[in-house]
Amino acid sequence: MPDGRTHRAINILGSAVVFGVTWLTYGLHFAIITATAYLVGELWLSPDLDHRAGSDAYKRWWILAGIWLPYQAMHAHRRWLSHAPILGTLGRLVYLSWLVGAALLVMWWIGYRMPDIEPFWREGIAVLVGVELAAITHWIADWW
Repeated sequence: MPDGRTHRAINILGSAVVFGVTWLTYGLHFAIITATAYLVGELWLSPDLDHRAGSDAYKRWWILAGIWLPYQAMHAHRRWLSHAPILGTLGRLVYLSWLVGAALLVMWWIGYRMPDIEPFWREGIAVLVGVELAAITHWIADWW
């Protein structure tokens, strides 16, 4: 099990690989999106958000870190529900989407209207792929 510094080094290298492969296969636009999502996935949406002692990812949320306390209460550290590829990422994204949805509901209530995001579905998939690749890399590093 690597420490936070080793995880960061692995993920910086991983983001470079993701950027290069995506650039060669899908172009620069998607390479930037996927590699950025990969970094966000490891730095702010890490599987270690379930760590009650306060992981680096938890601390990066700074004043908003408290939003992850209920998530930590629901998940023991390194259990399959929070650390498993796909399922763990899905759980963190669903948890975060409830909070974002509540914020958007408040914004809608005060008069803000969201623009149409349907034309950007491919970018959304690139974001999901980047976040999941970061989680898979994290999982492999933890169990290797």
